[in-house]
Amino acid sequence: MWPVQTEYDLRLGTYRQAHYYSLVQRYRLAFLITVPAVFLGIAFLLMQLTGLLNFAFPIYIGAACLVWFLFIAARVEKNIRLYLKSPDCLLGRHFKVRFSPDQVKIIVEEKKIYVTHPLSRLAAVFELSSFYMLYVDGEQTYLVSKENLSPEQQALLRSRFAEVLDERFVSRFRKES
Repeated sequence: MWPVQTEYDLRLGTYRQAHYYSLVQRYRLAFLITVPAVFLGIAFLLMQLTGLLNFAFPIYIGAACLVWFLFIAARVEKNIRLYLKSPDCLLGRHFKVRFSPDQVKIIVEEKKIYVTHPLSRLAAVFELSSFYMLYVDGEQTYLVSKENLSPEQQALLRSRFAEVLDERFVSRFRKES
């Protein structure tokens, strides 16, 4: 039961996945419009190439959406490269995380990071398939790997986050009552 403790090294793949997840969440409406527009543009392009359609306007909309998406993805990759060069980069560092019923303690000894946050004061927690994203505020986020957490520990954390954070906890694994 409590405390729930884990240790892991933060990986680039985890950081990249979190970055893209945050991007989609931030621009959710734009992505809901862009993805179908790109597919419709491709469909209209195929219809025009086969002679079934004689106007190209939808193709240009789909192409514009695709270009927008590629620019956004390039910006994310640029930000990741800049973070890798930053002296504050935590990738490859060893994390020790301890959850109690009321708080989370995060330790990265190599960077002399020793922080404790009450669970109730977290801005949000997102649970993805392989990690948790703990948003302390708009500027500070911690990624907690689930690789060394048992299914029971994950269920305990999920239940506690749901209880303490309510709507500020987002998980596709959360069972709605």
